[in-house]
Parts: sequence; C-alpha cells; structure tokens
Amino acid sequence: MDDPRQTVATRVFHEEFQCVKALYLDADNYAPQFSATDLISAYISLAFTFDNAEKLIFTYLHTELLLRDQRTPRRQEEIWKPQYQLLRALQRSPLNCDPHPHFTLDHFTTACIAIVVKKEIAKHNIFGQARKNTVARSTGLKNTQQS
Repeated sequence: MDDPRQTVATRVFHEEFQCVKALYLDADNYAPQFSATDLISAYISLAFTFDNAEKLIFTYLHTELLLRDQRTPRRQEEIWKPQYQLLRALQRSPLNCDPHPHFTLDHFTTACIAIVVKKEIAKHNIFGQARKNTVARSTGLKNTQQS
C-alpha cells in the first residue's frame, strides 16, 4: 500500500505546513497515526467538498496567495495520486492559462490546506477524511471525497 509510485511530490508553503505538522503531532492522531501525506491529501479532499470548489480555490489563489511572497520557504511533501488528480484538473483548467496567472501544484496544494484551515474544519473531520481516503485506496474506490 505504501508503494512510492502511489504518491506524487508536491511542496507546501511553510505557514500551511505548520498546520499539517500540528495535526500530525496532535494527541488525537493515533490508531492509526496518519502521515503528513495522509493529512495533506485529506485537506485536499475536503477542499473539494465545498460548493464551487474550483471557484473557491482559484479565488483564494488570486486574492490571497498571489499577494504573499512567492519566495516563501516550502516544504517538500507527498500526496496520494487520487488527490493529485484533483489538483491536476485545476492545473489544466482554463482559469490557469493565459491570460490568467499560471499556478503550480504547490500553489494548489497550499490553497487547499489554507481553505480548510480558514473554514475551521474540525480536526476529527480531517482525520475522518484521512480514514476515508485510506479505505478508498485500499478498496480501489474512485470517490475519495467526504460524503
């Protein structure tokens, strides 16, 4: 199950990675203890459960992330392929082509984490989504989003 070909490298802005790290170190992250890969992927899945997720993500990118220093340190991490595919669809979106700014995978990853944090989604929901994603990967289900 932890086949490295099942994950894709991404980067996360430092500030958002601190949220992931705090969740990883949280006392409620046990039995099983989810990795940063699991947690980042859960944030991505949750971001896609919101109404008009694509619009919400691009709005965040255009109004908040764009204003941040783009030289901000980033943490190299991994995400599971199903969540990468969600982000890849955003990368290929007409909203990410000329005449619009072109955002990269790390921008989309960071935006998903920031949106979930901003919406104050409870940690038990993030852990719950990590469980659902794990089950979906284990059983080969395509839908890894929260229902």
